[in-house]
Amino acid sequence: MTNAFHAGFVVPDLVSTIDSYRAVLSTDWTPIQTTDLALRGPDGPFSVTMRMAFSTDGPVRIELIEPIDGTPWEQPCHPALGAMSVHHIAFWCDDLAEASTQMAELGARLLVTLDNGQDDGVSGFTYHRMPDGAIVELVDSRSRRAFERWFAGGPFPAQRR
Repeated sequence: MTNAFHAGFVVPDLVSTIDSYRAVLSTDWTPIQTTDLALRGPDGPFSVTMRMAFSTDGPVRIELIEPIDGTPWEQPCHPALGAMSVHHIAFWCDDLAEASTQMAELGARLLVTLDNGQDDGVSGFTYHRMPDGAIVELVDSRSRRAFERWFAGGPFPAQRR
């Protein structure tokens, strides 16, 4: 996959992290977005309220997410180093279903996708756990223009099902 979209970091405080990244990396940011997501994982449907922001500088962006206990967005923790923030790398994907199937067949199990209300297939985005523990997010390319509008100051993209 060569169409990188963003690197995701789970951080305990969005405001202070945005402030420090802005100062150190000279990046601009979207407003903090709070969104409710209907999701489906191996154990069935569930929902979360997510708080996040993206850097607006590209082409590869930084996503910051506040931790959500009991979900794939828990705060990563290293036994020797403690809390860490590196969480996932995301790629745009023209055929989400095919790419997700290929990832699973190659040993990267599906963690979560948007719940399309039909209990089958994948929708919007997927998270896959690589055999070494890393998480790869695949994002449906059909939402790319909506994200680009948001990065330019427009409304947050509606979730595709």
